[in-house]
Amino acid sequence: MGCCDSEENESEENTERKCTDVFWLCLYILFWFLMVVIAAFSFVYGNPIRIINGYDSFGNTCGTNNNKPMGNLTFTGLDTSNKPYLLFYDIKEIKQSLKICVKECPKRTLNSAKEIKEYHNKGIDLCQYGFNYALLENSNPVLLTGSFGPCPVLPIYESGAETEQAEAEPDNSSEISEHESLASEIDSSDFELMTE
Repeated sequence: MGCCDSEENESEENTERKCTDVFWLCLYILFWFLMVVIAAFSFVYGNPIRIINGYDSFGNTCGTNNNKPMGNLTFTGLDTSNKPYLLFYDIKEIKQSLKICVKECPKRTLNSAKEIKEYHNKGIDLCQYGFNYALLENSNPVLLTGSFGPCPVLPIYESGAETEQAEAEPDNSSEISEHESLASEIDSSDFELMTE
C-alpha cells in the first residue's frame, strides 16, 4: 500500500543492476598508474636537492659536495658544500643573469668594487669562481660588473637568507621619505586653503 491509501503501482519491474561506468573506472586506474610511474621516474632520476638549494649557472648544486662535471666545461663539478646560498648577478634581470653559489649573502648594500674586495678579504667571494680580485683595484669597475660577470651589478643589495637564495632587499627608505614629505605638503596646503 502506498502513501495516503493509494494503490501500489504494479507495472514496476525489478531491473537488474550492473556497473555502468566500467570505461571510466579503467581510465581512472590507468591515470593513477601513469602518475605512479612518473613519480617513480622523477624520484629515481631527479634531484630534489636542486629545487631546494638552487643551482648556479654552471650546473653546481649549492650546498653539496657531489656535483658532477659536465663535459670539459669550466667551473662544473665544484665542491659547494661551504656555499649554500645562491646569488643572482643582476636582481633586476634574473632570467638573463649569471648566478653563483656563495658562502654568505651580503649583510649590507655594497656600492663599490672596493666593498666587494673587502668581502673577499673576509672569505666571502661574490665574483665568479676563480676571479682575480686584484683586478678590482686597477680596472674600471663598470667593465667588471654586469649581468654576466665576472662580478655582480652594483649596487649589490643587502639580502636575507630566509630561503637558500640570496634575495635582494633594496633600501626604499629614501622613496618612503619623499612620499611622506609630499603627503605632508599636500595636507598643509589643503589646511591653509580651508582656513582662508
